[in-house]
Amino acid sequence: MTNEQWHAAVARWGDSVLGLALLLTPHHPVAEATTVKLFVTMLATAPAGELEDALYTALWQQRRRFRWLGRRRSALPRELNRIAAPDRFLLGLWLLRGLDGTRIATITGLPPDQIVARLTQALQRGVPYTDAAADDDNHLALPVWIAQQLGLARPDPEHPRPCLPCQAAQARWQSVRDDLRQRMRAALRQAHLSLASSDAIEDSLSTRQGAAQREGWRQPRIWVPAAITLGGVLLLLFMPWGGSDRAQTPAPTQPRVVVQAALDAWLGQPFAGPSHQRVWARDPHLHNGTPVVTDVWLAGQNEPRHRVEVHRDGELVEWQVADGRGRFDYGAMRADSSCRWNIDRQGSEERLQRAPLKFSLDPDQQRAVRDARLTQGAYGTGYLMLQRALAADDLRSFGARSEGNTRMLLLRFTDKQTQPERQIVLRIDPQRQQLYAVQEVHAVAAQAERVDLWRLEVNEPLTGDVPPAIPPGPPPIESQQLADPACPALDTAFLISPRSLLGIARPSYVPEALPPGIDKIALLSGDPRNHGGSGLRELDRRLILQLVGPGRWFSLSDIGGAEYGDRGDELNVGPWRATLNEPTTDELWSGTLRLATDEGRSFAPPFEYWARGWTKDELLALINTLKPLDPARWIDLDDALLEPASLPRATYDTITRALAALQPEPGHTIQSTSTTTVRVEPNVPQLPDPYHIPHRQRFPKTLIRHQWLVYEGTHISRYHERRLLPDNTLYELLQDDGTRFHWYNSIIGQTYTGSARLLRAYMRAEQTEVALISAFLASTQPIKITESDAGLLLEQEVDASFVADDNRGGPPLTHTPWHGQLWSDSTGMFVQQLELDRHTYRPRSFATIHWQPDGIKAVIRETTINAWQSVATPPADLFALTSLPDDQFTVDVGAESNVPMASITPPRRILMWPDNLGLEIVEQTPPPSAQNTTLPGGFNSDWAVLQNVLGTYTTTYLTSERAEVRLTQGPSEVLRHVLRYQYFAEDEGQIAPWSSSQRIAVTIAGQERDAWLLQNDANAVLVVEVDDLVLHFKGPQTYLTGPLLEQLPQLQWTMPTP
Repeated sequence: MTNEQWHAAVARWGDSVLGLALLLTPHHPVAEATTVKLFVTMLATAPAGELEDALYTALWQQRRRFRWLGRRRSALPRELNRIAAPDRFLLGLWLLRGLDGTRIATITGLPPDQIVARLTQALQRGVPYTDAAADDDNHLALPVWIAQQLGLARPDPEHPRPCLPCQAAQARWQSVRDDLRQRMRAALRQAHLSLASSDAIEDSLSTRQGAAQREGWRQPRIWVPAAITLGGVLLLLFMPWGGSDRAQTPAPTQPRVVVQAALDAWLGQPFAGPSHQRVWARDPHLHNGTPVVTDVWLAGQNEPRHRVEVHRDGELVEWQVADGRGRFDYGAMRADSSCRWNIDRQGSEERLQRAPLKFSLDPDQQRAVRDARLTQGAYGTGYLMLQRALAADDLRSFGARSEGNTRMLLLRFTDKQTQPERQIVLRIDPQRQQLYAVQEVHAVAAQAERVDLWRLEVNEPLTGDVPPAIPPGPPPIESQQLADPACPALDTAFLISPRSLLGIARPSYVPEALPPGIDKIALLSGDPRNHGGSGLRELDRRLILQLVGPGRWFSLSDIGGAEYGDRGDELNVGPWRATLNEPTTDELWSGTLRLATDEGRSFAPPFEYWARGWTKDELLALINTLKPLDPARWIDLDDALLEPASLPRATYDTITRALAALQPEPGHTIQSTSTTTVRVEPNVPQLPDPYHIPHRQRFPKTLIRHQWLVYEGTHISRYHERRLLPDNTLYELLQDDGTRFHWYNSIIGQTYTGSARLLRAYMRAEQTEVALISAFLASTQPIKITESDAGLLLEQEVDASFVADDNRGGPPLTHTPWHGQLWSDSTGMFVQQLELDRHTYRPRSFATIHWQPDGIKAVIRETTINAWQSVATPPADLFALTSLPDDQFTVDVGAESNVPMASITPPRRILMWPDNLGLEIVEQTPPPSAQNTTLPGGFNSDWAVLQNVLGTYTTTYLTSERAEVRLTQGPSEVLRHVLRYQYFAEDEGQIAPWSSSQRIAVTIAGQERDAWLLQNDANAVLVVEVDDLVLHFKGPQTYLTGPLLEQLPQLQWTMPTP
């Protein structure tokens, strides 16, 4: 075995074997001596592909030899010492090494049932825990769950979906397992194979390569270090015991200490005065890894004055110059920009400005752009590799080498952030805390070859100062705003203010918390024309979420449903269904996301994503945390969100204090009542017929909102909300009882119901008061705060198109406030006002007002909070659904047929004219059978479609004047509902509501009845009810009010023909 091969093996498994040894014998010297012996033996005897399992098997076979040490001076915490040593080892194989049950059984020789029993006992002893199984034999037990986790058992086919008790039990067991894993990791965090042990292995393999292990063990270079270690153990056993062990001060050559020191010094000044550094490096993501040379001039003493030049093939491709006082210049070829937002395949280069740029930046801002530039791009590869080395679990030293007058420490680790993983060598001067080279180890013809990724070529003091000259080129464009110090060229026209997305119905998704390794989040528009100073007005389908950090990024954007198609097999990732395309040579992950529901459907548009610098598990963990952006997440992520229009600190503090005042008491129910008044068109004529919704109900001036939000912890688990007209007529009801949702809308006369998960996919519950704050934050215009004895008044001016949006301004409306000529009034202005209680900071009201120059005030919309309280439990009958009107239809959005067809029965008899009346039948459409009638989507279709599927019988006549008249007749309950709620008339695509209705007395089947003539400018229909039928006549208005009235008495009952 070559040196490189054994180095790789020890680097990969050395700490793992040592950690498992410490679980068997919690005495570090004995564990390390055992680890050395096992490696020396197994490296000489075990096949390379079986080395890991051979090491674990050999270690397991040593367990009985450790009993004589007892439990004196254990390095493990008390809760782990409660677990028997062999069981700790089994836990280590499962929880730390991630082995399945079959592999554990092969390594230990134990039968699977004994492994499960031991692990069950270990989990119960390791962490204080009460129940070991669910409530009774009908539910999942802990041993069965462990067997399933180990892959030794499959889910019970009689119990395929965990019930609520099983789900609760599994949640507790997972928590115990994760807690124990964390405790074990914390206990073994400092378990690293020492340099002395690595040297002992190296000496053995170098001296005795190819010899038998027994002969090799006799060599002094092998047994002397082990004997010294064993002597240390004996000394520990017989020395007086007293207090706890004292931590030793790390030697300055310890790998992690050296790496941390180099990181700390990265942004420091290498010399007291001005200095020059030159770095040769490859950026693997630009130009196929073509090397670039970066020159950096620093002023010293942390002065902000600096200069950076990047050359590729001798051509200047990026530069920046800061004078240390106020001027900062930047230029780059967009394809070569080190900008961290220049990452994805969605036109990110278009979001970078082309021309050289000039900024006015104070010294602190110049320091920020300097530090950002030194930690990214090809130059920043060195910084990135130091970070990855510090995070690696296999970082170790392979000795020191002298290069000229500099003594270099060679460190090696596995870079798991690339696909496939790679071995990296760092060359660091520990004395100067300076990184000199980063190399990747390649295996070529069974030999290791090191390829430079980054190297320091020049590091010297300057005799003069930092060169101040601006590189030649076109004159710079003066930029007014630096959105991100790490990307001076970022065009702010593409940036969307995160708070501008809070008040719109369509959610935007962000991580629940800042992911590891990410320090900035941006929301970008695919088209800057679609948003402006008042926030996002018309969000295009290319809203892009980008997360960036050193060496990793993630980009998520909308794709239209039509573009989605079949993208391959999907994984269940929390609330998402994801496809995952493994990275190839470009290390780029990609895939699609859509919100998962019980029915496998989604009302929200699917997404596509691109990512780099993540392991598969890290990427899936990130996807699992993507949640809708709401005020709470806006606050939590505030420091990381890229904001083109930041709030002043006083305003931000006021807003966050108001949101904090609305935080619920865990497990309580928030009950509130509010009144919303909108401006409506006055003096609208009221139609007397029963086949339309009255204008005052369809466009109500006032709505009273009653809301109950039931919290589980601090998250809404159930809610009930109803909106009433002033006369207590139910206008709308929306509730989620935790299992199913119900949504009744009086404008369409229907109740939609289905899985609660389906509703949550596109509609989120939110406190009314939080919605008011979100609506106010949605505009990025300046905010003025006025204090009074009554409260705090926050005001801002907004434009008309922003005010006209139905989805903003608090609780959503079903209609736009009437504006008359206000929208086009260029002389007036629109103002939003949010009033907060002076003492509690809770919102009291929100209003949108139009002011004319002469001081005339028009309230466009106003919401007032009437009552707010937090109660321990909700009303017992809150989710009873007793208030729904009798005339509504229920649509099950999870069923194949959305409307219950049992309630739609075709007519048993119909009315027809006799043949001698002079009317020619042009076409007859018999009604479909009830069994074949389906109506996907409920009644949300036009009349021409509805009449063909609602059990109706349609006959088209041609009059003697050659006019066409269509008679549709069907069940009165259904057609009356359709005529009332499908209030539009259709004629060649021109849709308009009825403008007039007239009662007309008619005689049909020997009885006088009331008919209604409904008209608008383009259409006229006559509607009359006869027993259990509705007759619907459509034709010329002159015919409906003339000859038809004379012919109606001639209608005769007959049986419909199929």
